[in-house]
Amino acid sequence: MKSYILMFLSFLSIVSCNVHPEKYIYFQHKYGDRSEIISDSVSNTTSVYTVFQPDDLVAISVTSIDPEAVKPFATDLPSKGESSKGDNAAGYLIDANGNIEFPLIGTVKLAGLNRIQASLLLKEKITSYVKSPIVNVRLQNFKITILGEVNRPGVFTLNHEKITLPEALGLAGDLSINGVRENVLLIREEEGVKKEIRINLTSRDIFRSPYYYLHQNDILYVEPFKSKIAASQQVTAYGSLVIAGTTLFITILNYLTR
Repeated sequence: MKSYILMFLSFLSIVSCNVHPEKYIYFQHKYGDRSEIISDSVSNTTSVYTVFQPDDLVAISVTSIDPEAVKPFATDLPSKGESSKGDNAAGYLIDANGNIEFPLIGTVKLAGLNRIQASLLLKEKITSYVKSPIVNVRLQNFKITILGEVNRPGVFTLNHEKITLPEALGLAGDLSINGVRENVLLIREEEGVKKEIRINLTSRDIFRSPYYYLHQNDILYVEPFKSKIAASQQVTAYGSLVIAGTTLFITILNYLTR
């Protein structure tokens, strides 16, 4: 009789451990060869950088071999006693129309451009005032939002604008055990239109995806396993009954075999 009890308990253990590891493993290989060279996810490196949008705060610095010539563009110079180290970056907020007001030049439309394109545009305009200017543009308020089944959901503000999807999920403490890795939702706004993209983190194809690098104001949502949650609730309820029934059965059996 005791052997039947052990078999019954073993069966419960096997059922409770019946999971599918392929649903939890990132970047899986489709083929037997586990050595693979992964090319960059984007052939044009300029597309890695985020495209400026209204309400973005951009830092713009203008330098030249003639420091006097760039003074009109240095609206945020260091205070006395500080070293500028060649950096006279000033912050400019892109307005609702996608423009900034730049010294001497006036209105410049930056929305729709990345930082490299914006630097080239400003350099072209500044050349009328400064010989061989060097213009650097960077985003100051790059942020992403990560919600759902992650360990630390929230809004993350970065001091740079190049972050990959795995790095972003790392900031959020990785997905929880209940997070669906095969269907992560990315919400991205492009030219005023919000797009919804579904991403499979269990596939290595993500490394070649145009969504491998995140952009300004991207939102990631990790949904839970709905069936798993429902099943776990049922298992908890039935499991309690089974354990109670098993305990009662063993108690009765011990009483009868005395």
